[in-house]
Amino acid sequence: MCLALFTVMLDLTYRIMENIWKKYNLDSWVFSLGRRSTSNEILVFHFMCRMLHAASGMCLPLPPGFRTLQTGLGVRCLPLCTLLLYIDQGVLHLTEMCVLKLLKELDNTEMNKKLKLGILTRLSEVTSASLLWLLVSVMTGLHWGRSSGRPSRCPLLPHRPPLQ
Repeated sequence: MCLALFTVMLDLTYRIMENIWKKYNLDSWVFSLGRRSTSNEILVFHFMCRMLHAASGMCLPLPPGFRTLQTGLGVRCLPLCTLLLYIDQGVLHLTEMCVLKLLKELDNTEMNKKLKLGILTRLSEVTSASLLWLLVSVMTGLHWGRSSGRPSRCPLLPHRPPLQ
């Protein structure tokens, strides 16, 4: 019974987000962090903040990717000091996918350097260890072995299971 309720609530949350996305004519270019936001994106970001607050108050699940999308919109919609405050207060969560996207997409202008430094200093220990593993494996060309299912040996890092 409880699992069925959570499944229905998760599906409803997904449908609400889908309808809001369509209503404000947002497209996949929202994931591009290089440009500033529109008024519709700001409205959707604030709606997502309210939705997160309501869901966490009732201990309800959120659809996969919700926090990454919300943080991506936050990067585009908020000034730097407000963005870092939202991260510090727990409104925005730094997921691995979001941090990797930030590091890859943003150029090295002075403002973006401050943003990258502010984000990297706020990473949790678990997230930073996962990102370190991903960055080292990408930079050195390590990959998961096809036959054994285990990664190639890296002398700097302990064995880790594959990310899912």
